[in-house]
Amino acid sequence: MGAKLMALLSRTLCRGALVCVLLTVANGAVAAAIDMEKAALIKSVYLKNIAGHTTWPTDKVSDDQRPIVIGVLGGDPNGVISPMRERIEEDPRFLVEGRQLQLINLDASSIDPDGLATVLEGCHLLFLSEDGEGYWALIKPLIETMPIVTVSEYESFARQGGMIEYIIDRRAGKVRMIVNMVAVKRAGLVLSARLLGLKEAVILINDGEDAE
Repeated sequence: MGAKLMALLSRTLCRGALVCVLLTVANGAVAAAIDMEKAALIKSVYLKNIAGHTTWPTDKVSDDQRPIVIGVLGGDPNGVISPMRERIEEDPRFLVEGRQLQLINLDASSIDPDGLATVLEGCHLLFLSEDGEGYWALIKPLIETMPIVTVSEYESFARQGGMIEYIIDRRAGKVRMIVNMVAVKRAGLVLSARLLGLKEAVILINDGEDAE
């Protein structure tokens, strides 16, 4: 990976400078023949900034000292979570709105539905990696009305009721986010206008729709 791009992404992860990285993507820093390692880093940046641009119900964030908890389902084969985990471990200033980030690995196959629901209630975001697709049918009935931002990189996630799906636009050489607004509103969440207004990176849909 080019040193300049790596440095930019590292600074962005530290500061949460959403617009900076999105403008970089829009201007072609990720070439049309997109490198998957670069794509994974950008997805990691997006995940942190999604956390920073979400408003949860008051009771979900009533404790100012409580970390923002991101549950992770799947083995993260594309390396989206690894850069974030490294930053959390290495940099105490790696915060979202003054709160620490906490990553927890979830094993849906080893927890009964009631126990899984209890664990999920403690999460602010849930990330399903590409190999976590098989868990969604189990998770969706438990989570769809909970104030938890669901994010995944598996195909058709947003159309199947997930909130935010990462896609790679190979023609343009960009990582984009498909946002299912019905799912977001159903869970009582608000995504900032700043995030949703980034037309180079965000595609808005409703349940069952395909992204154009």
